[in-house]
Amino acid sequence: LVGRLPPVDLLIIEGNKPSPHPKIEIWRAPNGKDFIHPKDPTIRAIAADEALTGLPIPRVDLNDAKAVAEVILAEAKPLTEIFG
Repeated sequence: LVGRLPPVDLLIIEGNKPSPHPKIEIWRAPNGKDFIHPKDPTIRAIAADEALTGLPIPRVDLNDAKAVAEVILAEAKPLTEIFG
């Protein structure tokens, strides 16, 4: 589907975990789930609802839209670089 899109300035994909695009992992403490990032090198940052320390990748506050946007823009790449 990505290849069929008209040109865009930025494409944000929700879900589609197996795809090779850069990702932000959303992590909420109350869900009690393990992190995905140790097994997925395409995860570039974690947006979490609580402070986390000792992470090998950046962590931003899930409720800080500006910080999340900065991570997205820092990781933005041409679609052809990601999907060929």
